[in-house]
Amino acid sequence: MQEKKVWYEPHPVTPERKAELVAAGYRILDARFKPAGEESQGSEEAGDGSKEPETKRRGRKPAGEE
Repeated sequence: MQEKKVWYEPHPVTPERKAELVAAGYRILDARFKPAGEESQGSEEAGDGSKEPETKRRGRKPAGEE
């Protein structure tokens, strides 16, 4: 069995985000458990060669957009 790379993500993680990260081959751990000496997430590569798995973050729209 191949060991998965670890991705530190703030919890709670949405089901969509979890599916994205698992599909990219990551094991998800809460960001609060990230070791102090660990490199930033942007230095890891996702399976498609991008710096981070693509995301569609939910949240507030910037001011002026409705």
